[in-house]
Amino acid sequence: MKLSIIIPVYNEEKTVIPLVEKVVKLNLPAIAKEIIIVDDGSTDTTPSQLKIIKSKKQQIKIIKHGKIKAKSSN
Repeated sequence: MKLSIIIPVYNEEKTVIPLVEKVVKLNLPAIAKEIIIVDDGSTDTTPSQLKIIKSKKQQIKIIKHGKIKAKSSN
């Protein structure tokens, strides 16, 4: 069985690395994990944090939106 874990991020420079480390360490016997991080146009250092994550954990997929795609309040 495969479990896809999708982590949306926006300006999470201080929390994204610890969060991903926790998800990677989850022990799920007989379940393969697929981790997908979706950066919704972060304007802080989140994109560079994601590059660090990707360089250390090749199995993680990163999707980057150029601008915010979240539902707006308008």
